[in-house]
Amino acid sequence: MGLQRIRTIKPEFFVHERLAEISMASRLLFIGLWTVADREGRLEDRPQRLKAQLFPYDKVNIHKLLDELARGGFVMRYAVDGGRYLAIPHFTKHQRPNPTERASTIPAPPAGLKSCAQDFLTKEMEVEMEVEGKGNGNGRSRSLRSLDVSATKFDPEFLRFWDSYPRVVCKHDAW
Repeated sequence: MGLQRIRTIKPEFFVHERLAEISMASRLLFIGLWTVADREGRLEDRPQRLKAQLFPYDKVNIHKLLDELARGGFVMRYAVDGGRYLAIPHFTKHQRPNPTERASTIPAPPAGLKSCAQDFLTKEMEVEMEVEGKGNGNGRSRSLRSLDVSATKFDPEFLRFWDSYPRVVCKHDAW
């Protein structure tokens, strides 16, 4: 099996509204991916290996869970020189890898590939910190719903398009 590492879970993870929209198994996979990702938040996109490492005793469809995370923008799936990889956006902003961890040998995602949901994840966490009085002290108290794009109601024609959309990232941008 691969090397697993110690990572940190912030308390905000459990009350994050965008994460609450994905299945519990996908949320658990998301946390598990942090433990197998390298110091840059990258790992090989090898579903069967990930299933063996993170869900060895459970009957889960790892392909479906990875797709759900990718559609939500919590991971990016990409290919470079015939290899398939995953990247966790903003990983280094939320994790402090041990300085002795080896540098990443996995190529970075291609330029222009982005994950808009992860940007909202970061923004919502920052707003939560401000609301709880842990922010920059400027007195702002914005509602988390003001940053939540999940409330958008998509019409049926767009949803049919989205089901076949090849990039499966940035649903709101595609809309």
